[in-house]
Amino acid sequence: MLKKVCKIIAVLLAGFIGGAIAPWFLGWLKNATVQSPSNAIAIANTYIVFTTIIFVGITVVLAIAGYVFMQQFSASKESLEKQITEELQEKIQSDEGCGIKLANSILENPDVKRHLKIKLISKVEQLIQERIEDNQVTATKIDRTGAATKQLASQLKGKENDD
Repeated sequence: MLKKVCKIIAVLLAGFIGGAIAPWFLGWLKNATVQSPSNAIAIANTYIVFTTIIFVGITVVLAIAGYVFMQQFSASKESLEKQITEELQEKIQSDEGCGIKLANSILENPDVKRHLKIKLISKVEQLIQERIEDNQVTATKIDRTGAATKQLASQLKGKENDD
């Protein structure tokens, strides 16, 4: 750790010393003479065009990198959600306390309460309707059996009267 810190300080110090000494060395060089100066507007336009191209290139690279990262994060998020869901299901199946806590926390949500209320009411109504239909079928059978019994009784009475 101490070696890394010393290396970083040495690099920074060397850069500082190099930056301080560079103008002194450049002073020893001969100045270049320009025969005819260029058009300042042309130079400015060239600078603007090149910097714009560089910024557009950087923007395109960042956009592509952002898209790739988004795809990777999305895929990893989906796999993590699936893994967590499976682990939660296993935990609930093996640990009764965890399942009860989860059910209680789910029932604290008003939307879940409303949904369960609607589902329970529809299921109860369905069961009541099935019972009513079963009772009607049973009542019909009882009525038929009663009618058949009365008919047999009247036939038996008719035979007794004949004897």
